[in-house]
Amino acid sequence: MRRIGSVLLGTLLLGGVCTATVGTAAAAERRADVKLTAAPSTVEVPAGKPGTVKLTYSNIGNVPKVGSSITAPIPKGLTATARPAPGWTCHIDDWPSLVCDTDGKLDPGAVVVPAEVDLSAAAPVSAGVEFGTLGFYRDPTENPADNYSTVQVRVS
Repeated sequence: MRRIGSVLLGTLLLGGVCTATVGTAAAAERRADVKLTAAPSTVEVPAGKPGTVKLTYSNIGNVPKVGSSITAPIPKGLTATARPAPGWTCHIDDWPSLVCDTDGKLDPGAVVVPAEVDLSAAAPVSAGVEFGTLGFYRDPTENPADNYSTVQVRVS
């Protein structure tokens, strides 16, 4: 027997007769696939006042996702303060980047809000903040197309 893509092909020779069985539909690939959104997509606030961004994290795959990490480089002039949900931890690293982690499990179809993030600045600034799921816990089999969400921040 040999494997062709996701279909198993078997051939059996009996008395000079060749019989083959081929599956008609490929088996569904089993994987976790996380999707990250940050809303609203634009935050406009006066200097010294925070604008809140809500992160929404979902598993659109068909197996549980265990352990997750969300990061966001913080542009110069902005301050980020995260309020993590239970089971999540957030901190600002040396880059500076916001890093939120969990060792928890996200079942297929589940949606969580891992953190709400306040973005502010003491002086006028305009910058984009890209939230992403890159990090230690990232599963290389998932679709990376929906693993990022960018928020435009305008402080006047």
